[in-house]
Amino acid sequence: MNTSPPNSTNATIVTLNAEQQNRLDANLDSLRSATEPMAMPAAFEAKLMSAFKAHHAKKRRREILAQWFAPGFALAASVGMSAWMVLAPMAQPALDAGPDAMTMLANAETPFIALQSLEQIALEPQPRLIETAVPRMWLASYGVPVSPEVAGDSLRAEMLVSASGQPLAMRFLP
Repeated sequence: MNTSPPNSTNATIVTLNAEQQNRLDANLDSLRSATEPMAMPAAFEAKLMSAFKAHHAKKRRREILAQWFAPGFALAASVGMSAWMVLAPMAQPALDAGPDAMTMLANAETPFIALQSLEQIALEPQPRLIETAVPRMWLASYGVPVSPEVAGDSLRAEMLVSASGQPLAMRFLP
């Protein structure tokens, strides 16, 4: 048995003489003959390979479809949703605050300005309508521009208040 110097992968190359080569061939032949009954039939292997190829072909088609069509579908969906949001009429929330509150709101000449959420106004069992004077500076606290010359004046207004006295909505009177 001769050994040559190691190569770049630090492996050793072994050279066999003729007698060692014949013994190795005989051992490999006996190993082949012992494992031959365990070998898969050629027809089964061909069937398995065709099923494997078909499976991966389907998978590849799905990947190609997802890669090319998903961005276009996402773009179309976002454009459609944007158009729907801009063009569709806004649904008005359903108010069911009882006949008295609805009658007061429906008979109003000028619209009420909601000071609380519409749900809270709708859930109020017995709202009352009172007339009051509102200082103009109070409007400034809600972000309405008020001229300094008339800041001390007050406006007539009607307020829809809850049973506990909390203001729910307000409208200005002429």
